[in-house]
Amino acid sequence: MAITKTYNLTDGAVYADTAAWIAAHGLCGTEAGDYLVEDGEGKMSLLDGGNGVQVVLEYPDQATADAHEATFAADLAGDAAVTRTAV
Repeated sequence: MAITKTYNLTDGAVYADTAAWIAAHGLCGTEAGDYLVEDGEGKMSLLDGGNGVQVVLEYPDQATADAHEATFAADLAGDAAVTRTAV
């Protein structure tokens, strides 16, 4: 059964668009084709006010979502400037 994870990512700065966020922080898991369903890409959109982005990742099941999180846990922890909030 597919599972969707949605996160708001913020860092205290204001961004003009998602390209500016990506330049500062990378793709934030949206290009994890080995883990994500459909076209292998997540979705990223700018939050109202430009103070961060929302990332939506769809996985085929919970085990795959957990594996993706575990694989990138060090990257997530290493970017202390970014606050990740599950929505």
